[in-house]
Amino acid sequence: MKAERETTDRLIAHFLADKVGASFQGRISGVTRAGLFVKLDDTGATA
Repeated sequence: MKAERETTDRLIAHFLADKVGASFQGRISGVTRAGLFVKLDDTGATA
């Protein structure tokens, strides 16, 4: 499961690499003292 998760993370990062500065639709998936976690609707990526 760990290898699958890491592979998915790398593929999403590769897909988004040329989209720096772009706007995306997403939902807040978590809140911590350090900030927010947002899950992108299109890719499922968490930022």
